[in-house]
Amino acid sequence: MSTGTPGVDASPAETYNASSLMSTLLLKLTGGGRRGIPSLDGLRALSILLVIFGHLHGTRYFLPAETPGQGVDWNWGNLGVRVFFVISGFLITTLMLQEWEKTGTLSLRSFYFRRTLRIFPPFLVFLACMLVLTQAGVLAIPWREFVYAATYTMNFSADRGWNLGHLWSLAVEEQFYLLWPFVMVALGVRKALRCALAVVLISPFLRLGLSYALPSQIPGIGNTFYTIADPLAIGCCLAGYSGELSKNLRYQAFLRSNWIYAIAASIPVVNALPGTKLSFLIYQSFLNLAIAVLLDSVVHHPNRAAGRFLNWSPLRAIGVLSYSLYLWQQLFVDHGGTYGWNAFPANVVLAGMAALLSFYLVELPALSLRKKAEVRPNVVAAGAA
Repeated sequence: MSTGTPGVDASPAETYNASSLMSTLLLKLTGGGRRGIPSLDGLRALSILLVIFGHLHGTRYFLPAETPGQGVDWNWGNLGVRVFFVISGFLITTLMLQEWEKTGTLSLRSFYFRRTLRIFPPFLVFLACMLVLTQAGVLAIPWREFVYAATYTMNFSADRGWNLGHLWSLAVEEQFYLLWPFVMVALGVRKALRCALAVVLISPFLRLGLSYALPSQIPGIGNTFYTIADPLAIGCCLAGYSGELSKNLRYQAFLRSNWIYAIAASIPVVNALPGTKLSFLIYQSFLNLAIAVLLDSVVHHPNRAAGRFLNWSPLRAIGVLSYSLYLWQQLFVDHGGTYGWNAFPANVVLAGMAALLSFYLVELPALSLRKKAEVRPNVVAAGAA
């Protein structure tokens, strides 16, 4: 969403054992290979599963496609992406604040180095494979879509196709990564957080105003960065104001109460409400807030039922694979595709296999390289001392 969203880290202290594919897989499945913020891998798993489930509708041998205006359109895919965005804002801000607290500053060079090795290698391998399939005549992807994809501007393409169309959400994430650290460094933590809060408050009115002033922009609302920045911003606020929230006794009591389950149940219901102008102003804002509150609850109370479910090893393993799953599922889970790999359940199995290959052959080596590069300066400094 990238989630993730795809493409987000669990913790600066996360470690990977890539010596053996099988041993690494077992470590992931048993929860022994990853230590980070509780429940986040499980939430990312739910996010990517929502995306895949939404895309599965209309594929051969699965449920019929959800048709807007006919019955309830649950819009599972967009809900999954929204959850990814809130997670991304929360996690990236948490990591930056940890660095700020530890060093007294934020290194933009180090931030973008980590982001580059996290996001680019799996993405570029995926894009190269799509290019090869297009050149071979297996897929029909226009050249302009490769340009949009490679420049992370797919969210500004109004007529994007299926196979690369999902990269609109990765584009939003990359635009966030480019902007938010600069805001943090330029303004400082407190002022930057006030800006994020302003985005949360202003975005609903911006969407509504655009829908009236520029009706031609309505199809892009919820895709262009300035109309979908608030789920990212509310995640930033959740991380940045965690200290204040931890001292609010009423809020903490609410997080521990059973009302959290009512909030969780309301999210898919509100998400399925018709996409009128009320959605621009109210429904989307409610979803952002509800997802953020639910995220806060399961992160700080992982031993409750919801937290235990989200920290269940198989679900966490899916969360670990979420970025590669996000990239590759679109090729296989294609309701307009005519190949055997587009039929259920082969599409799900093959998407999972592609994600595993991407994770072990691309993501892990890139993360291992990043880890070595991050450790080397400390080793040199220790030797000089």
